[in-house]
Amino acid sequence: KFTYFIQVLCLVVAPETENED
Repeated sequence: KFTYFIQVLCLVVAPETENED
């Protein structure tokens, strides 16, 4: 369960960080 949260968080933060750059 925790692993799913980490993966989803990465997918959500990955695009956001790229957009901010």
